Amino acid sequence: SSRQERTTKRVTLATAERQAQIVEAAVRLVGKYGVERTTVGQIAAEVGLSDMGPYRHFESKNEIMRAAYLSLIQRGLDWLRCSSHPSVPQRLLEIGEAHLRMLSADVEMYNAPMMHFITTVPANGILDGEEADQINQVVDFIAGIVNEGKAQKSIREDVDPIQFAWELIAWAQGEDTHYLVSTRAGVFAREAHLRMLELMIRDASANT
Repeated sequence: SSRQERTTKRVTLATAERQAQIVEAAVRLVGKYGVERTTVGQIAAEVGLSDMGPYRHFESKNEIMRAAYLSLIQRGLDWLRCSSHPSVPQRLLEIGEAHLRMLSADVEMYNAPMMHFITTVPANGILDGEEADQINQVVDFIAGIVNEGKAQKSIREDVDPIQFAWELIAWAQGEDTHYLVSTRAGVFAREAHLRMLELMIRDASANT
């Protein structure tokens, strides 16, 4: 019985590791080729499996793509958790300042694939139901920070938490896009993005 349990644990671990490898390969390939042009065969080759190998771990290409998209959303949430500064305006500033290091600059495994998902997923139906709503986790997380700021009187009472959340997301996507385009030219000037971030936070702050 004990031996059987150990074997089961090893098999489960191997399955989880292989699933993670497949998802990582899918993210990388979506960044290169886009959602539609990435095939299960390409993903399989990337991780050393036969063409049908990924189907032992995922039911379909759509399921792989959902898992890849959710992994990117999780990275976004990890970014938002990068600061725990007690002052909400300062925390928001630190979160924004960390954006380039944690997300934009990772063109292969975040920036490019997320851009492909954002621009193609709504039209192709790959994500539906809970998966399509995952961006709400990001919105709710930011809104929660804003509400915390209201409670501590560091954020203005009239600031709409959801609207601010979307403003911060739009700011981040703007930096993502600018970085992605600028890397091809070899030049990226971040000063304007940081100034926009500072103005946005200053406008929401109670003590300006």
